[in-house]
Amino acid sequence: MLPGVDLNASLAVVPLLNVSLVCKEMISGTWHWNYIVLIFGSACLYATAALAATVWMFHREEVLFRS
Repeated sequence: MLPGVDLNASLAVVPLLNVSLVCKEMISGTWHWNYIVLIFGSACLYATAALAATVWMFHREEVLFRS
């Protein structure tokens, strides 16, 4: 569970590390709601960016038909 690494604002936006650190905090009984909101917001932003990139790529004909 990553000893010596504490949840802070800069680590709260790192995609997989943030969920691991917030789970560690929740198990220990500490609920940092501001970090949880930041993690949820960054995950939504990453998902939106990935979906937009996917839509952009599939609108290109050479991606669909490999021509």
